[in-house]
Amino acid sequence: MIRHITILKFAPDGFDRYDEWTRTIEAYRGAIPGLVGLVHGPDLELVVGQSSGDYVIVSDFADAASLTAYYTHPLHEASKRLSFPRSSQIITVDLALPN
Repeated sequence: MIRHITILKFAPDGFDRYDEWTRTIEAYRGAIPGLVGLVHGPDLELVVGQSSGDYVIVSDFADAASLTAYYTHPLHEASKRLSFPRSSQIITVDLALPN
């Protein structure tokens, strides 16, 4: 299993289509083959002064092929069209999870 973590820092002028974007992410459930887990939400800002992102998406995929297919899935493309122009930084990390 592969865990795909995405951390977004929103642009200084904000995210004008935030609700639409989060609904697009939620639509991943049951629609993207090989996606077996999904958790997403805003940073809780619990550590004052910590440099952090504004939003995180943690997606678990059955295998590397499922993750690769996700990159061009129409729902992911729709999400990217909303988030890319409204983010100042997007960082992703992939790691293998033990079976």
